[in-house]
Amino acid sequence: MKILIATGIFPPEIGGPATYVPRIAKEFLDRDHFVSVITYSDTYVHERDVHYPFLVKRIKRVNTLWNYVRYFFSLLFLARRHDIIYAFDHMSAGIPAVFVGFLLRKPVVIRVGGDFIWERYLRLTGEGVSLRDYYERGLYKKDGFRFFLIRQVFRLAKKLIFTTQFQADIFFPHYNFPLTKVSYVPNPLPSSSGEEAPAYACRTKDIVFAGRVNAKNNVDRLLDAFLSLGNDHDFRLVIVGNGDLRASLEERAKGMSSVVFLDRVSRDELWQMMAVAYGVVFPSLTDISPNTMLDCLHVGVPFITSQEIGYDWVIEHVRSFDPRSVEDIAQALQLFMTKDGYITICRQLKNVRYQKTFADAAEKTLAIFFDIV
Repeated sequence: MKILIATGIFPPEIGGPATYVPRIAKEFLDRDHFVSVITYSDTYVHERDVHYPFLVKRIKRVNTLWNYVRYFFSLLFLARRHDIIYAFDHMSAGIPAVFVGFLLRKPVVIRVGGDFIWERYLRLTGEGVSLRDYYERGLYKKDGFRFFLIRQVFRLAKKLIFTTQFQADIFFPHYNFPLTKVSYVPNPLPSSSGEEAPAYACRTKDIVFAGRVNAKNNVDRLLDAFLSLGNDHDFRLVIVGNGDLRASLEERAKGMSSVVFLDRVSRDELWQMMAVAYGVVFPSLTDISPNTMLDCLHVGVPFITSQEIGYDWVIEHVRSFDPRSVEDIAQALQLFMTKDGYITICRQLKNVRYQKTFADAAEKTLAIFFDIV
């Protein structure tokens, strides 16, 4: 089978699709399928591209409309030589993918992750609204045109792959796609490093957040919660990543040695950082299937999280908090920063059982493809 993967981001950028696409592409290749990748990018080419065993076509970002146009025509050209288009979101890659699929009569599979219009609403309003609340309160109607486009993407796609039932259950009543289109392919756990995580006494006192510094990830409330605990401790909050809220948060924490901001790092660098960190925090208003949480399990670092996550198999084993409440986040942090609380959280996380691999993901995805090609 000839598979064309359409993604919004790809290495050296970081994020879910950028991590997932090269790995799943390799799994497809290992099973004797032909693979090409098209992506938006900050550059026309990258030095890493020649080392991939598949074609990487980059569309350099200029402005939103022109990006879409060039992506569409490049996708149209590439898709003629492929049997199926596998798009890694329902907006930046999904919109051009379904229209190319319609024109060429090629099946399109959309891997649904995140939600562009919800995140846009958070960015524009600053309101702390979870994904579920956004739809149940009808706030999506304020972005009617984009909502309409997404409905068309779901209508034109042959199959919709969700990573969690959590998101599918939220989307279904509003987008009203046939349930026969829906399949589930959970995010894989990274391969084991085979290294023992450092003991409690050997770790730093860094509590790490890694991701986009934006409204969806709720970093402003996390910072307020941490600062509310005062200076009578030797912990640091390390915020790793860039985003539209970073400048204002840096200004708010100016002169505070207990808060450190770092630019985004590679996946390997993040693993190394987390492997010796005291812990990680996931404060998002909603996190559907956070890859970084799987990274924590991979490197053996404990974490606390928002209640609004799609991993129901994690929630019962971890200290969670209401992401809309600064006080509740602060209480979770305070417990995490005590030795007894930390040991309890570590012990609970040892009960998490999750064994999904990229090989599993490839087999499930290919079974979906063969069903429609």
